[in-house]
Amino acid sequence: MTTGRTLDADVIVIGGGPAGTTLASLLAMDGHRVIVLERDVHPRDHVGESLTPSNNFVLNRIGFLPKMERAGFVHKEGVPARCHPDVQLQRGAGRVRRAVVPSRPRARGNDVARHQRAQRHLRGG
Repeated sequence: MTTGRTLDADVIVIGGGPAGTTLASLLAMDGHRVIVLERDVHPRDHVGESLTPSNNFVLNRIGFLPKMERAGFVHKEGVPARCHPDVQLQRGAGRVRRAVVPSRPRARGNDVARHQRAQRHLRGG
């Protein structure tokens, strides 16, 4: 699919799921220009996973935890979690639908190319 526009970035993240969106946000916070390429159509109409409390550190780091708290996400109790002793765990976890959050990387100054495929011609490859 050709969009007819040129995108310029320092980093291209392929996949706009939870890991790709988080990576794009962290890179943008560090001053990089990031493009997220996502092939699938979102949001999907199915239930996603719940998040263990250990995810709260990352969600807070990218500025998303306060929005989840304001939105009233349900806290899941009784999930055992272990992590590095230097990481503080918060009790509870938010339940989320699996979906790309393109506004998050875009709010950090990144571009999100929806429904696109990465092409082999990137940088002469």
